[in-house]
Amino acid sequence: MLYFRLYIIEGSSRYKFIIEKLNGFLKEFYNNNYRLEIINILEQSELAVKDKVFATPTLIRLSPAPVKKVVGDLNDKEKLKAFLEIA
Repeated sequence: MLYFRLYIIEGSSRYKFIIEKLNGFLKEFYNNNYRLEIINILEQSELAVKDKVFATPTLIRLSPAPVKKVVGDLNDKEKLKAFLEIA
C-alpha cells in the first residue's frame, strides 16, 4: 500500500479543491490501495519541521521507499505522474 502525507493550510482558499483533486488522481491510478494523511501545517508545525516542509501544498510519498516530495501546484497531472513514476 502506498502512504502519502499532504501538508496544507486548512481554510486556505484552495484547501478543499486540492484535497479533492489529489484524491481523485490517486484513486484513478491506485484505486483504494493508498493512504492519504492530511496535515494542517498550522496545527502540526512540529511534524512539518521533522519532514522538512517549508511551503504548502507539499505532498510526501512515505512508502514505498525512497521517500519522495513534491511542492507546489498539485493540479499538474504530468508533474504528479512523474513524481509517482507512473508511465
